[in-house]
Amino acid sequence: MVWLFGITPEKNRPSRWDFILYRWLKRIVIAHPLRVIFTWVCLLGVFGFFGLHASRYLRSGGYVPANAPSQVASNLLAKEFGQPSNLGFVIRAKNGAITSKSSMRSASEILSKLRSNSSISAIESFIGPGGSGLVSSNKSEGLILITVKGKTSMGYSATTASIVKEILPRGPNASYSDVSVIVGGFSQIGNEITNQTTSDLKKAETIAIPITFLLLLVAFGSVVAALLPAMLGLASIPMTLAVLYFLARTTHVSIFALNMTTALGLGLSIDYSLLVVSRFREELALGYDALEAIERTIETAGRTIFFSALTVAVSLAVLITFPVYFIRSFGFAGIAVVFLSALAALLLLPSVLVLLGERVNSLALFAKAINLEGESHAWRRLSTVVTSRPFRSGVPVVGVLLIAALPLMNIHFGTPDQNSLPINASARQFSKILATDFPFNENNFINVVTSTALSSSSDESYAKQLSEIAGVSQVLCQVGIYQNGTLIPGSNRANASSHGPMVNFNASLLDVSFAPNDLSPQAQSIVHKVQATLVPGAGRSYISGFTATLIDQNSSIARSLPLAIALISLGTFILLFLFTRSFVLPLKALVLDGLSIAASFGFVVWVFQEGHALRFLGFTPQPLPTQLLVLMFCLSFGLSIDYEVFLLSRIKEGHDQGLDTISAVINGMSHTGGIITTAALILSVTFFSFGSSSLSFLQVFGVGTGGAVVLDATLVRGILVPAIIRVMGDANWWNPTAKFTDRSR
Repeated sequence: MVWLFGITPEKNRPSRWDFILYRWLKRIVIAHPLRVIFTWVCLLGVFGFFGLHASRYLRSGGYVPANAPSQVASNLLAKEFGQPSNLGFVIRAKNGAITSKSSMRSASEILSKLRSNSSISAIESFIGPGGSGLVSSNKSEGLILITVKGKTSMGYSATTASIVKEILPRGPNASYSDVSVIVGGFSQIGNEITNQTTSDLKKAETIAIPITFLLLLVAFGSVVAALLPAMLGLASIPMTLAVLYFLARTTHVSIFALNMTTALGLGLSIDYSLLVVSRFREELALGYDALEAIERTIETAGRTIFFSALTVAVSLAVLITFPVYFIRSFGFAGIAVVFLSALAALLLLPSVLVLLGERVNSLALFAKAINLEGESHAWRRLSTVVTSRPFRSGVPVVGVLLIAALPLMNIHFGTPDQNSLPINASARQFSKILATDFPFNENNFINVVTSTALSSSSDESYAKQLSEIAGVSQVLCQVGIYQNGTLIPGSNRANASSHGPMVNFNASLLDVSFAPNDLSPQAQSIVHKVQATLVPGAGRSYISGFTATLIDQNSSIARSLPLAIALISLGTFILLFLFTRSFVLPLKALVLDGLSIAASFGFVVWVFQEGHALRFLGFTPQPLPTQLLVLMFCLSFGLSIDYEVFLLSRIKEGHDQGLDTISAVINGMSHTGGIITTAALILSVTFFSFGSSSLSFLQVFGVGTGGAVVLDATLVRGILVPAIIRVMGDANWWNPTAKFTDRSR
């Protein structure tokens, strides 16, 4: 990029890359601020165009690897027996039985519309021969189950939306003259989750944006300065969307990556703006002119931002190592938004500040609203107290964090399903009705497909064994229904379920239903026992269904997690070592970040899994979404290290200028404590606004990540870090490679 501004490297330049980097940055910004701004605006116009069209190429789903056993089973099931029903309609009579003349007239009208739709490959209905198994126990409800073409994973389907709109133009839960209709099933769950997510995120933005701007006004003290983070966000987020656009044209990218782009882009813009503007004002207050002030700002705050961006990028880059594109997408989005936010903070923001100069303080809210010295007397007093009594200050905080982390010992993992939706959601009502009113519970079940066709005797023997597994309610096979090892007299395929034939020349199909919730540990134990039950003959079994998918999801994440943790720890250690030239400070950062994240995750388990905030958030307690926990870990870790770099940069600066360790800590805390807590508070508003969502997994993500940010910026960064550095003393700066690195310089 340097050649664009007519700058060539010096012939006898020093070998230190960081010196070269900041030297070039200063020369670009000071000599050509208008060119920088003009170039950025041009790039924003070009790439922003592509970013506007990114969403149409992003995908739903992507929770398990394509080669996972449950996905193999789903493909085999579709190949041999056709896709199972993925969309259903409960037709409920308003008066009397569903088989009454008036109710059947309305139900037949619905069925006729469905039969004329070319996007439907199969229909099974309570109307007609063999439909008695699709009539509820109280005879007031009937089922119509259909298979939407091409629908194999839970996510948004425009085809499903079109079918539902045709049947119910006024939306789900609408009614006809004599019947009411409730829509549900696998495909509808995906559509309702996607629609609710879009709606809730818009609601969260209407809450977060005004509050964020008010906090920025208070933090910066002037309208002009408060607008700078918004400028940075607008400069980086559209270009990140363009990156997602190009990625989505070559690989699968989750639509939820858009949320990461907006939230993280705005958060980093605020962080970096606070750091740069505060330092720029501080230098102006010391008597430097605008050019000298921006030069000193780049040398100090610029270096901090550079290393901060690297550490956050490393934390998010490990998401790419996971085999599911839902998680990988956040890695792509995170790296792009971190890189572009940092570039905007290092080039665009300083260029604007050069042009603004003293006018950055214009439109002050009230007299003395702006802290020009950049030092907080409150944080100086707090750090003085902490460093004078480190054990008395730090030990209680460690105790609180350990107690908060205790619920992690009972954590259970799950995935978003119908119970993530609001209670009045159509798909959730459908699942509840199916579980309580119909003889064959299609809600908690798995499909077992064998690799060879079983004879009647082998099929009976296999179904008998499966039905004897503790927790299994019943097993449906080609012969009939088995319960507790016994064939129910008179049971047959026609009045029991919704599949077609259960055996062909290549495979056999059995449906295993169970009482426990399909995301519970008990349900997973049942699936493992089914997997361990040998198929008669030389065949093997393949299992599909919510529970089998959850097992594969957790298994794939568990295989990737050790490598991800190792990479994030090693990368962070190396970067912090290069930044601080200390072996001790990076180790301290890793330990404290781990403790902070454990405490925040323990809080999430206590609230959302054990249900201790039902009155405030209105969710259904259930296992926590595994994918979101991975995302929360990497995001919380990266932001924690981000604030660590902010604090250590000022502590190290003071130490390099000759201050002793205690004085350097007090100086660093007094200059960065306010910045860190303000940045964390503003960023947490964005995350906490997700708590207003009607989807429990969005509430988990928002409250969990927001809580982690606030906890880290206050108790950890404000008390534990200065207390531990005080106790370690000069050992903080221990570097066994110092003699080699000094010689290399």
